[in-house]
Amino acid sequence: MKTECIPTGLDCGRLGRRKITLGFDGGKLSSDGGSILLRMTEERTGILSEFATDCFRDHRLQTRVEHSVSDLLAQRVLGLVLGYEDLNDHDQLRHDPLFAVAVGKQAPEGRTRRAEQGPALASSATQDHEHDRYKKIELDFEAADRFFVRQFLKRSGETPPPEIVLDLDNSDIRLHGHQEGRFFHGYRRSYQFRNGSKLRLAWYHAVGWDGFSSTWA
Repeated sequence: MKTECIPTGLDCGRLGRRKITLGFDGGKLSSDGGSILLRMTEERTGILSEFATDCFRDHRLQTRVEHSVSDLLAQRVLGLVLGYEDLNDHDQLRHDPLFAVAVGKQAPEGRTRRAEQGPALASSATQDHEHDRYKKIELDFEAADRFFVRQFLKRSGETPPPEIVLDLDNSDIRLHGHQEGRFFHGYRRSYQFRNGSKLRLAWYHAVGWDGFSSTWA
């Protein structure tokens, strides 16, 4: 009886001139193999790259930029999808070459960095540019509104639906740190943010705010 062979690798496309293959023979290991499937999804849809281009304004000095807005957004979103909710998780994730491949870095091991050799991905401090007081990377909220509506209609079929029903709701977001704007929820017995609803876009509010204060259509 012929022995059934077990494949030694799985072809997952290319990254520039590099071939991406899932292997089962050891070497550098990662617990986030599913990130490659996320990269393949992004290659087919282009949602993240389009979102970065259309909805963000980069005020950094471009000659000093090492991580593009597209790379920062992909790193943050893929991290969230994989279950890494906090920015400080990326201080460890940035050392994972497989995660760098998923983000789309041409040198996943960081060998072509402008400075001395180091990780290919951004640290939590670099990613925090979107949230700092100087707004070096700024989200265009109106462009984001249009983007999510456009993506929804694009994937709803050839003919846009005649009617869209919005189910507006809010939920309590339990906090595990000392974030600005937190509020102690007496019933939940924990510090909270409140997730308010807006057309195709979610907002985090301090609990003391009306959950629907930013809702409009």
